[in-house]
Amino acid sequence: MKILSLLAIIFFIFSGIALYLSPALRVKLLQMLPGEVKQQIDTLTSMPQTTKPLYQWKDKNGQWIVSDTKPPKSIPYKIKQYSRETNVVPANGNGKNK
Repeated sequence: MKILSLLAIIFFIFSGIALYLSPALRVKLLQMLPGEVKQQIDTLTSMPQTTKPLYQWKDKNGQWIVSDTKPPKSIPYKIKQYSRETNVVPANGNGKNK
């Protein structure tokens, strides 16, 4: 039983590698799937590749502010967008570097 489980795991690993490395094989596999499954995969893969816009500006004390809402009209700002695959880590909260 252990050998059968090990063979199944190896099969799935190599199948995953083959699908990753061969776009033509992926296309053929997707064509074989039922319509509902194709729609779900299309929905997942058609997600935007970037985050929604973030606005960056300095407040009256010179501190940088980053927000998903625009600053007041009188304040100049930059628009930032990140790849969805980017890991953006929040600051430590006190605004000072250690």
